[in-house]
Amino acid sequence: MNRVTLSMYEVVNANDGFMVGLRDFEWIDQHYAELQQRYPNMYIAVKDGEVLSANREYGKMYDEALKKSVDFVTDYIFSGEPFVFKAYV
Repeated sequence: MNRVTLSMYEVVNANDGFMVGLRDFEWIDQHYAELQQRYPNMYIAVKDGEVLSANREYGKMYDEALKKSVDFVTDYIFSGEPFVFKAYV
């Protein structure tokens, strides 16, 4: 399987180069608030502006997406809730 990695994002087996992934990454960016409501703290797989699968575990999300397509991008959707890191000194 061909893989190309873009920073924390992954384009899986993109036959027409980066364009498949870039369009879907733009779609994720444009719909992020909606995705946060539907898929908080979950990994998602997207192809052509459609969420193929979502799960809190990357492997399960990935395996489910592969049943539907071999060309997709993955991303992690943060909940949007504020969080604080505590340092103990």
